[in-house]
Amino acid sequence: MHWNFVHGIGSVNSLVKIQATIRNIDEGDYGFCADTGEPIGLKRLLARPTATLSVEAQERRERMKNSLPTKFAFLVIFKPYNRKRGVNERGR
Repeated sequence: MHWNFVHGIGSVNSLVKIQATIRNIDEGDYGFCADTGEPIGLKRLLARPTATLSVEAQERRERMKNSLPTKFAFLVIFKPYNRKRGVNERGR
């Protein structure tokens, strides 16, 4: 059975991660967290050999990501409207 590794976006992303991992090995950076510089940990690397973040750093990023509005939610802040002037507080 012939299996083409590059099949869809997910496989392309996996190939890019594998190439980056090989580059990190060659440069001596493999196994160290990209955020903190601390060792990632053997258990995590065995479970996810392409990991670039420690468990703690990954969890921190996920918390930050989940606390931000979704990409389709927009935060709009309006200045109070001044009825006397017919404009908002900045004069617009």
